[in-house]
Amino acid sequence: MATQVVFRDRVRELRRVPASELLANPRNWRRHPGAQVAALRGVLAEIGFADAMIARETPEGLELIDGHLR
Repeated sequence: MATQVVFRDRVRELRRVPASELLANPRNWRRHPGAQVAALRGVLAEIGFADAMIARETPEGLELIDGHLR
């Protein structure tokens, strides 16, 4: 008999927000090349969204935790 694995889902909320409302995480050490940033801007301009990202609420707004250039 197979053992059932139980996962805890820590996602509290899923919502759509404009990319302009997301705050960059100052602790993010990854830097992306200009061509990659430009490609994402093109996707956002044409389609309006790219992918889900993980953010946390701060007094200043939504700060990205993961998915900075998604």
